[in-house]
Amino acid sequence: MDIQIRLNQIKRNKYLINVLKNEILELDSKVKSVKALSYDSKIGVNTSHDNSTERMIYSFLNKKEIKFRFMESLEQENEELLNLVLNLENSNQSKVLYSKYFEGKTVKEIAYEMGHSREWVSRTKKKGIQKLVKKA
Repeated sequence: MDIQIRLNQIKRNKYLINVLKNEILELDSKVKSVKALSYDSKIGVNTSHDNSTERMIYSFLNKKEIKFRFMESLEQENEELLNLVLNLENSNQSKVLYSKYFEGKTVKEIAYEMGHSREWVSRTKKKGIQKLVKKA
């Protein structure tokens, strides 16, 4: 996949990671609730209810595992890109790309922080991306 596309997906990946974390926590809560209800109603409950409870718990755990793996793959993608950006030889290019894609700053904000013009930041960003393309 094109490095520019991958860099642009960092923000989306971070958002998805947060969504997945919340969904995983919600699934954990559901499993605990089902287990608590099942435990509280053990006496006088028929076995078909026990089987459906087990299936429900298994379903929640299966969904949790799928979401967890997807979250890990997104985190790994962001980490790989972070390593590429931080290992650029030119520290200005590294700083500009990190600020833009990992911190979500605008070109104007980066220019102000680094004491350069927006044009300089844009050129530095472009050169950094070109070097990443060669490395990747």
